[in-house]
Formats: sequence, structure tokens, C-alpha cells
Amino acid sequence: MKLHIASLGNPTDPRTFGGTPYFLLEEGRRSGKLSSGLDLTLDGLRPTWIHWSLRTVLSGNMPVGFQFSEQFLNAMWRRVVPGDLSGVVINTFQLYPKKVFLQPQIQKWFYIDQTLHQLFTHYNVGDRMNKRSVHKVFAREKDQYRNSSGIFATSNWAKRSLVEFYGVADSRVHVVPRGANIPAAIADRMADALPDSRDPLSESRVPLRLIFVGKEWYRKGLDRLIGAVSLAVDMGANVELLIIGAAPDFSEANMLHPPNIKWCGAIDKVKEGERFTQLLRSADVGCLLSRAEAGGISLREFHLAGLAVLGPDVGGAKDFSIPGAAIMVPPSASLEEIAGIILRLHRDRAELGKMRIAAEEQKKAMTWQHALSRIHSIIHGLNA
Repeated sequence: MKLHIASLGNPTDPRTFGGTPYFLLEEGRRSGKLSSGLDLTLDGLRPTWIHWSLRTVLSGNMPVGFQFSEQFLNAMWRRVVPGDLSGVVINTFQLYPKKVFLQPQIQKWFYIDQTLHQLFTHYNVGDRMNKRSVHKVFAREKDQYRNSSGIFATSNWAKRSLVEFYGVADSRVHVVPRGANIPAAIADRMADALPDSRDPLSESRVPLRLIFVGKEWYRKGLDRLIGAVSLAVDMGANVELLIIGAAPDFSEANMLHPPNIKWCGAIDKVKEGERFTQLLRSADVGCLLSRAEAGGISLREFHLAGLAVLGPDVGGAKDFSIPGAAIMVPPSASLEEIAGIILRLHRDRAELGKMRIAAEEQKKAMTWQHALSRIHSIIHGLNA
């Protein structure tokens, strides 16, 4: 049976959806578990957007929410001929166009990190949309979830929304966290590698090395991390912080610029995969202090590298982390509380060592190979 992946954009482009469809498709092609990625390139949409906006304004509403409209979905799927498509389609977006969803020869699945209700609520996406439009979107989404072949949710947080808000049967929702967005060959080597030769139990091995990966500095909580590191240094910790992705050009961070901070800039994981993973493995603790987070792919990357994690206790992040290898911090935590955790890990290398051992023991579960094997077995089990 053919399996196809669909996403907002072209899954063969690493820039699509943070690279997630690209790395999923790469593993799928390598293992033979995916047949293709559907080309839903987001170009040439301007005429459709103008027409939709005019109709929306004339109806007395603000032209907000185009990406959830049937016109947008039809334009996005314009390169796909529904009648020519067969087998299983796994959609990483929360909606199909009706012309595709009504095709009986296609098994429609979803693989989502959050429902639109969660997106609108936790990310404030729906704030500017009128309530009637929002309810229509939810109704379409609910109908498709209930009439799909099944749903893969990346976390129990997303599953709760599907079951409690949309009324999907618990048995039809399968929790499968995503894999680390790292090239498959490199991910294989990381998963099979022996534990790092550095001794995290050594009291003399200083400084404590922290690493952050992310572009959206505010949502990902980089300002909170920098502030906590600054306080930890004042409290006596010897800490290094490596920052990948974000640039030192936001005022909050410039006001809090502790010593031993290194801005590594943006790194292309496809072209610079070796450099990216070397930086990960040079650290002790991967850090993400998001204010909102559906999952947090960097958490999977940190654990795959055998790192302990300082992660966000929000959204679906807990399911992206390894129990015993992560300390989860709520968005409400003060800088003093976070600094205290950093100072404790700096001083208590035994605790850090136990966390890294827990990460090493579970790191193979952080790969796309593991995630796709679960997806493949569930689909084929239901079709057996």
C-alpha cells in the first residue's frame, strides 16, 4: 500500500514546517515506508487570496484566516489530481480540501502536533477572526477528524484536545512524538554511538555547558534563559551558553548579556549537519524555556545527542522529553528558580550524570526511524 506525506508546502524543501516533513520523508524513502511527498508548494496564491479577501470584506468580516479556508486548501492542493491519488495520505496540516477528503480510494490520516483549537487558544492565532468563522473552521476540522482513518498526535496534550474538544474516540488517536530533525545517516550514528567520553560526574570539569536551539527567541524563552544564566553566574556558577538560530539583536537579551555566551548563528541542518551535531554533543544540557510549545523538536535533538534537558512544562513538550533525563520548567517559573536549577546542575554532577545516562538509554527512540516505524505498523495493522 502506498503511503504519501502531505504538508503546508513542499516536503522536499528543508524550509517547510521547520524541516519536519523533509526529515520524515527522507527516512520514509530510505526505509521504503513512504512512497512520496505531495508537492503542495505555496506559490501563486496571491490571486486566490485577493479574491477571498474581497469576498470576506464584502460579507462584513476581517480578511483573516485565509490559510483555513477551502479556497486556500484547493489552491494548495492544485497540483494533486484527487482521482489519480490512492493509498494512504498522512496530512501534517489539520484540514484537507473537500475534493480530496471525499475520495473513497484514499485513506485519510492526520499527523498533528496540535489541533486548531489549541493553535487558536495557546498561540492566539484566532484572535482577529470573527467567532462565526472560527466555529466554522472547528466544525470542518471536527468532521474530518471523525471521518478520517485515524489520527497520529505528537503528544498526549494534543490527544486530549482531539478527544475532549472534538469528540474523537480515544482508540482512534495514536500518540507518536516526532523524531529529531537531523539527517538520517547522522542520526543513525548518534543513536548507535557510545556515551560521550567526557565525564559529567567530575567535580573539576567546568564550566557547565548549556545549549539553546531556536529562531523564535521570545516564544522559545531565550530571554528567560539568558536572564537565568546571568543570575546563576552571579550566584557562583561557571556556565557556558551556546545559542544556535537566534541572533543577538533583541533588546531584552542585550540588556542581559552574561559572560561565556557564544552566538553560533543559523545552521543549515542538511548542509551543516555534522557541525550542528558536534555542537550538540559538546554540551551538557539542552535548554528550551518556551512560553508556548506544541512539542519542541530541539528536545528530541538534545536527547539524541545524549544530553540532559531543561525543558518547558507547557503544551506537549513533556512527551518530547525523556523521563529522568529532563527537568521541566513552567512558564511561570521565576528567573531565580531557573538560575537555581542551573546552579544545582553545575554543583551536583551526580544528578547531571544520572540524567545523561537516562538520555543515552532512550536516544534511539528520538529518531524518525523509530517514529515512522510506529506509524507504519499502526496503519498496516489496521489494514491487515
